[in-house]
Amino acid sequence: MEYEEMLVTNEFSEIIRYHNRALERLKRFQEGYPYLIAPNVFSAVEFNLKENITVLYREFQGLQNQKEKKYDTKHTCRRCNQVFFTSLPDGLCDECRGKGAPE
Repeated sequence: MEYEEMLVTNEFSEIIRYHNRALERLKRFQEGYPYLIAPNVFSAVEFNLKENITVLYREFQGLQNQKEKKYDTKHTCRRCNQVFFTSLPDGLCDECRGKGAPE
């Protein structure tokens, strides 16, 4: 593993770890002070954090799989033009596909 790859892997792992910690701390806060956050708001925040973690893991796996591929291969979303290392179904990223708006 090259030095730069190791730095990228470590940094990405830290980002995922911070998201997991935030989710754990939010749950502990909810258990300690159940009356401060409305259950529906808490559920929405918890769902969003879990979704972020899932997307980060997916991108992390894509980075790990890039060892076999060249780093030149990038996939661009047709709608928002963001660049991803993994292939995009129908050329759309998860966010644009989730919005479902016509092009």
